[in-house]
Amino acid sequence: MVIRTSMSSSKTVMIVEDESILAMYVEYRLKKKGFSVLEPVATGEDAIAMAQVSKPDVIIMDIRLAGNIDGIEASKEICKSYHCNIIFATGYSEDTIRKKAMSLKPLAYLIKPYKMKELLSLVDTAEPLL
Repeated sequence: MVIRTSMSSSKTVMIVEDESILAMYVEYRLKKKGFSVLEPVATGEDAIAMAQVSKPDVIIMDIRLAGNIDGIEASKEICKSYHCNIIFATGYSEDTIRKKAMSLKPLAYLIKPYKMKELLSLVDTAEPLL
């Protein structure tokens, strides 16, 4: 029998979300679960800059963001620098947007409102970056 243990305390998570109340709630829940959480950012530009410096293990990325770069483009740019564990968490359910996002091979594509338990589980089971 294999027992999977949580690696939450060793993972750093970045939240990219322009809805500040949601970003704060996700941050709270992740910290409560024992994850290290970077200060949430609301733009694709800030996400790229922070990821290049902090190299988070998991990025929870909204698609529609403040600023000029959407979450898909920001993710594409971030993944040029290093291997990314991205979870898209968005209100977009259209096939064209989903296909564009899925081309980046994210861990998941969650439609808002998503279940927090599912998000926490995805972050917890994400493979550590090498």
